[in-house]
Formats: sequence, C-alpha cells, structure tokens
Amino acid sequence: MLRVIIVDDERTIRVAMRTMISWEENGLELVDTAADGKQALQLIDASPIDIVITDLKMPNMNGIELLHALAERGFSGRSVVLSNHGDYELVREAMKIGAVDYLLKLTLRPDDLLQAIGKAGELLSRDRKDREHRLRLQHELTETQLEKRNAAWKELLLEDDGGLKDSIREAERCSIPLDRLEGHLFYVSICRYKETLATGKLKNRKLLHFSVINIIKEIASNVTDMELVDFGDGHYAALLYDTTWTEDGVDSLQLASHIVRLIRTYLNLDVNVAISGRFDGLGQLREQFRICRGASVISFYREAGFVLTASSVTFDERLTGTRFPDWSAGFKSAFEEENGERLDALMSGMLGEMSDACCAPELVCNVFLILFTDLEHIVAKWRKLNDRSGESSGGGSMTAFRQRIMQAESLGQVTEAAQDALRHLSSMLRDAKRHSCRKEVLQVIAILHERLDDKMTLDMLATSVSLNESYLCRIFKQDTGKSIFQYINELKIDRAVELLKQRDARIKEVALSVGIEDPFYFNRLFKKMVGVSPSEYRKNVLEGHHT
Repeated sequence: MLRVIIVDDERTIRVAMRTMISWEENGLELVDTAADGKQALQLIDASPIDIVITDLKMPNMNGIELLHALAERGFSGRSVVLSNHGDYELVREAMKIGAVDYLLKLTLRPDDLLQAIGKAGELLSRDRKDREHRLRLQHELTETQLEKRNAAWKELLLEDDGGLKDSIREAERCSIPLDRLEGHLFYVSICRYKETLATGKLKNRKLLHFSVINIIKEIASNVTDMELVDFGDGHYAALLYDTTWTEDGVDSLQLASHIVRLIRTYLNLDVNVAISGRFDGLGQLREQFRICRGASVISFYREAGFVLTASSVTFDERLTGTRFPDWSAGFKSAFEEENGERLDALMSGMLGEMSDACCAPELVCNVFLILFTDLEHIVAKWRKLNDRSGESSGGGSMTAFRQRIMQAESLGQVTEAAQDALRHLSSMLRDAKRHSCRKEVLQVIAILHERLDDKMTLDMLATSVSLNESYLCRIFKQDTGKSIFQYINELKIDRAVELLKQRDARIKEVALSVGIEDPFYFNRLFKKMVGVSPSEYRKNVLEGHHT
C-alpha cells in the first residue's frame, strides 16, 4: 500500500482531494494533509511517505522549495505537483527537480488523480527494482572478496603508522580507491549492541548487520558515492565521497539525522553518528577516523540516538588524576568506619564531578577499579589481623564486578556496577571484622560475656588486657566498629530480651541479671534499643504477638 500526503494551502482543495477517490480501495493510504512545505517535511520526518502531491504556490515554503528540500534529504519517494493555468514555468522547474507529473486544479478529476498516482507508483516500483539490481550486482562479489576488502579497510584505518605500507599494498590489491579519498566520514554505532542482540527485534547478528548496512547505503547512495566499513560489534565507518559538501557540515548533519530516523523507524534500533571534518587523502582520513571514533564514546554520557560533529567533543583527561587522592582517602576512611551514608555521599559527589567534567569513560572506569583495589587491601588487612589471610570471607571474588565496570556502555551502568561492588566489599569487611579482632579485643569481649551481671569499668577492662584506656577504646572501635559502651549496652539488652521471654521472669530481676541496678535507666535503654518498653515487650511475647 502506497503512503500519500497532500500539500496545499487551500483547505477546500485538501478536503476535495481527500474525498475525491476511495483511497483504500485503490491500494493507497492517505496519511495526512499539510498546508505548506514546512508542515509536509514534518510529516515526512515523522513516518515514511511514498508519494507527495504538492501545490506549487504556498506561503512559508512553496512547492519548488519543498521539492528542493526533499532532494537534499535524499527522499526516496516520488512527487506530483498541483498547478493553476499560467504556472507553466513553475511546472517545468518542478519536473526538472524530479516531479513525475502535474495536475491542473480547476479540471482535476478522480481518473486524473489516480493516473498520476499510478505513474508515480510505477516509477517507485522501478526505483526499488533498480536498487535491488544494484544490490544483486554488489553481491556478485564473493563473500570472501567482500571480507578481504573490509579487512583491508580496517587495516588502513586502524594500523599504526609503522605497518601502514603493508596495509596500503593490501588495499591496492583489493582495488580500494586510494586516489579519491576526499569527503566526510560517518562513524555509526548501534546503541546497547549486546542488549539489542539478546532482546531486540533482530537477534541474528548477520541479519542485524545486513539490515543496518543496507539502510545506510540506500540513504547515502542517493546523495553520493560511498564505502562502508564494518568493524564488528555494531560499529561502522561510512566514507562519503562528496566534494560538494560545505565545510560547516550542515548537509552531513541532515543526512546523518535521516539515517538515525530511518533505522529507528524500520528496525526499532537507536544508532549514534559522529561526523568527521572534511578529509583529503589517506593521512587526513585516518586522522578524522581517529577523532570520530574517540568522539563516539560520548554515548557514555548521552541519551541514545544522537548525531554530532566529532570535533565538538572533548574529554577531561586531568580531573581524575588530580582528584583521585582525595576521593581515595575519603572512601577508605568511610569504608573502614562502615559509614554507609558517607560512602553514598562520596559516590554521588565523585560521579557528579566526573560527569560534569565529561571525563574520558576509560578513566572513569579505571577510577573505580583502582579504588576497589584499595578497599580490597583494607579487607585483606582485617583478615590478616586474625591470621585469616588465606581464608575466604564468604563474599566471593570481585572479578565479576570488575568485568561489569569494564564492559559498561554508560555512566548509569558503571554506577550500578560500582554500587553493587561497594555493597559486596562492605559485606566482606563486616565478615572480616567479625573474625579478625586483635587478641586484646577478643579478651575484652570474652570478659564482657562472662561477667555481664557485674559492673565492669573501663579501667578494669584496660587493666585486664594490660593496655591504657584510650588505646583500648581506639582498637576496640577499629576492630568491632562500635565503642565499648555501645557494645556493652547491646550485649546487655540482647541478654535481657532472651530473659524476658521466660514466663516467670520479673523485669527488675532481669535488669539486675544484666548488671543494671537502676530500673528507670534499664527501661529507657531497653525502649531506645528495642523500640518498646520491657513490659510491652514481655506482654507481646506472652500473648504470642512478638515478631
């Protein structure tokens, strides 16, 4: 079914033509109507159109201007123009631009309209057959020859200067036109390539590449001669041999945007396009390719489906080097203290700084890889304190997290992987601390468990392990993550909770059994740590509602 739009500034003409024929019965779809050329372009941008029927005289953008705009965009459909008596010069100009027929408004009949549309449809059919014929001719080259040519192109663009002579000889053997390397380069990347292969509309790798390549070739070949190089994993370089494009690249931006739109429309895929500056000769081509390839990784920060000029992209290469010592010190301190809120704030701040500065994605990933190595050293230190350096913490390896970070395609994916890695490391640290207390700390813990009903002072505890009070407090906090008094209170309330589960237990006796003589203090401490008073807790337990 051919898709048609009508463009005319007179509403009566638009309504008359809409009702003049039965569109569907004639195998046609009237997509919409427009009042001028600008509206028509918006319709064409929004969805594929086969035939444009347009008036010649309109405000804003007339029919001639519309036809020129369609030609510049590489419009693959056909056009028919509407005219009045006396518009002969305009009609001749329209036919030169590419209109297939014209219709006089005053004498327009249904048969005339159908005949003009039929003529346009026949030409469209011929166009498609011609394209298919060109494709068949291209496919006459054997797959091996195509692969050799593609490999030669890849070497030309990727090889170091030292091996370039061999690459040039191979390119000449493959008939690559080294004497006509002049134009622009598009570096095209499929967004979320691995995810697309796994879950997208086209899960077959060869079919996906074939479809993308054909759309790029079909669009670009309407404008200029071209060559397409497939680098694998959803990356392509389109070399456009067009010496008429202006240096500012406006036409290049339009063509690249058209490629992005059609691939999204037909394949439901997002692609990014980085456009080079003009190149003239192999040396400039290699340099422009390097710039485009580097610029394409801006997708790390941007939404999918962008078009940009490669020269507009710059990455910060210095921030991570100057700021990493501060980031590392902050993370190590908060990590060892098990301060989750501070770690979250540090993570958010560091990511924000790197994003605002547009740091090179490779450096962003390296920051996390190095940082997590530093945190692993802290875990190893705690294990070693109790001669557990050879034991597993039960948390497993960091290898999977490192792979996720290195393979991340966006800042969001890096953030998610880094947060998961940090949680994993924190779990490893907690486990290491549980089993890695210094012997003096272990002795104090044992004393507290044995003499929970006694009133132990800090001086008594320090004397029992031959340390001064200040040093004991410091190493106890380091080894357990809690102060001695916090540990004592938690121990007492944990014991009290168990005692209150006994039916014959009295609250005052429970308090005394955990070394607390003041019942009012016991009530306050219990409610602060458990959330309910001892009497409420006991009532809930006895009634079977304790959770």
